[in-house]
Amino acid sequence: MAAQAILSSNKAAIWSFLTSTIWDTSWLLPQDSIPGRLLHTLIGYSDAPNGAQLLFYGLTIGIILALMRLERMQRQARQGHLNTAA
Repeated sequence: MAAQAILSSNKAAIWSFLTSTIWDTSWLLPQDSIPGRLLHTLIGYSDAPNGAQLLFYGLTIGIILALMRLERMQRQARQGHLNTAA
């Protein structure tokens, strides 16, 4: 969703950086094919992403991973606290 949002804002000329296409895999997996549509729906696949899309996609994945790690650390701390209290 983040990559699609930045693509839409690029079209609206809100962002003007990193607008060039990084790669084009339309020859291998076109976005308008059935597998391409499925991947687009599930993970935001684009057969020709630009730099801003990749940047925001990477930032989104990084934030998700950081939050997962933080939650795991908090869960371990709670379990450690429960083990020492017993």
